[in-house]
Order: sequence, then structure tokens, then C-alpha cells
Amino acid sequence: TEYGSIEVETWDVTFTVDNRTGFDDLANVQISFTDSNYIYGGTAPQSQTFTLDELVDGKGTFKYAEGHSYTISASHATYNEEAGHYENVPALDIYGWRGEGYGSSDADFNRIEDGVLTLVSLPTKPVEIGLYVD
Repeated sequence: TEYGSIEVETWDVTFTVDNRTGFDDLANVQISFTDSNYIYGGTAPQSQTFTLDELVDGKGTFKYAEGHSYTISASHATYNEEAGHYENVPALDIYGWRGEGYGSSDADFNRIEDGVLTLVSLPTKPVEIGLYVD
């Protein structure tokens, strides 16, 4: 039996990363966007991961399913060739951010709050993601 897919409207959203972690081995710093409202069988990806060395001048683009929220997570990991696994994988903290919007309540604005990105409209400026170590 062949199953169809569910069309999910997506936006190409540009983001910038401000790396305030002190880690300069950018290939070992990852940032992930995970769809909190993922639709099984949908055309939008459930998770998207980038290493900071993949970004151009700290800037990248990911697919954002319209009307969804995304958990943003980041970590630094070093691969141990002898042991065959990553070690020392601290989670990195994400700064809050408030972007464009309308109205007077936080719910009316594009924002990152407690590591969750919610967009009420397609941003005209990049989403700003600040990484730091607590």
C-alpha cells in the first residue's frame, strides 16, 4: 500500500547565530530546530541541524512550518576517534529574542522564549539566536 503525504506550508526563515560560548571549533557546535507540532507524513521536516561552520558569516536558513513552534537546542561535542563516540556534550543556552510583530502582548510578536521559537509572521529580518554557556 502506498501512502500519500500531507502538504504543510513552509517558510524559508533566515537566522543568525551570535556565538558567545567561547568555543571556536565551529564544526563541533551544533544548533537544531525541532518542530514541536510535527505532522507525521507532512512535507515539512521534523528536525533540522546545522554546525556553525556550515553557516555563512553566522547566517543560515531553515524550513519553518507555518503556525508551528520550534524548540531550538544547541550543543558542543568533541568526537573521540579511539572510543568511537562523542564526549563532553554540554548543552548551550539560548538567549531570548523578540522580533517583529503587532499588538501589545508577547503572543503578537515573533519571539524566542525559553528556547522555543514562535513566528506570527514571516520575518523580514533574520531571527537572532544567541548562544552562551551558563
